Amino acid sequence: MQPLKLAILIQNEGNYYWDIKIKQLPCSQLKYFQAPPLCGEVRNDIYSTSSSNFFNNFNDVRWLQDIRHWKNQIPQHTWWSYPEPIFNTFYYKTTKRHLLQGAVVGRRIVSGTDAYLGEFPWAVAIGLDNMFFCGGALISEKFVVTAAHCLMTRDTPIGSLIVHLGDHDLTNDNETEHELRTVSKVLFHSHFHPFLLANDVALLQLNAPVEFTDTIQPICLPEPENSYTGEKGTVVGWGITSFPMGEPSPVLQKLEVETLTNFQCSRLIEEHVTVGMMCASPTHKQGTCFGDSGGPLTIQDKSGRHILVGVVSFGVTGCAVRPAFPDLYTRISEYMKWIDVNAL
Repeated sequence: MQPLKLAILIQNEGNYYWDIKIKQLPCSQLKYFQAPPLCGEVRNDIYSTSSSNFFNNFNDVRWLQDIRHWKNQIPQHTWWSYPEPIFNTFYYKTTKRHLLQGAVVGRRIVSGTDAYLGEFPWAVAIGLDNMFFCGGALISEKFVVTAAHCLMTRDTPIGSLIVHLGDHDLTNDNETEHELRTVSKVLFHSHFHPFLLANDVALLQLNAPVEFTDTIQPICLPEPENSYTGEKGTVVGWGITSFPMGEPSPVLQKLEVETLTNFQCSRLIEEHVTVGMMCASPTHKQGTCFGDSGGPLTIQDKSGRHILVGVVSFGVTGCAVRPAFPDLYTRISEYMKWIDVNAL
């Protein structure tokens, strides 16, 4: 066995002193995230309802003005809120170009349908002081995956975060067996870029483990080497159902989409798509919207298990402005090593 040599460079501002100890361990002694054995299973054959859906990020100045005006009109004591719009400079020119190509900003139904009770038991709603603003996906008894921009782009005190697990209608306390948890720790990807939305992924550590039930189940994580392109998938969330003046749906919404290769997506949006991003497009003028950020995009494998392949990150033309236009997601398979060492 050859000796291992490490060169460590630490930079800091101010007069700080570091006490670093390094120990060599066999890889077998390192701890890694272990997926629950029954992940991705739906226990319920319950019932349904119907209606609409979903969160994007966007960049045109007129849209920012519209949304800020809209936010001022939100009634007091409402049950929902949403992250401040991020001025995503990387996609500003793309959004503006698509607007100039004829997309009319106006009221649009972002047409999903109501999920069945218990159909997506890994979907969680994240709230701040009991006001819903983003989604997430349960991956174990104590960890939730979401989008980093949900939490890093707003003044979000960790102690005020509430995670709703097993919920279906956020305005009905008696409809499902659900649990509430606070958050003990938020783990952001160290290379998250709030303006480019690169590495837009975060983990929430719950204050106490949850017990799995018919309405609370973890989602399976993807294989690191699988791109999951050309797959039929489903994205879910409680986001707004029309753009720009709609309100979020209190009932969990679902939308079927198809995943694209990054090359296909780059040609459609006319911008480079990084390896940590993935695109999925619906069949009609549908898509994700405010409040859907961080929500799960899942596919069902041949064994029937559901796999988390993405979390809602952003869109470049607003909410369902153009038919079958892709939204962008964080590609979870690219972050499996990061999840392995952080979700412990």
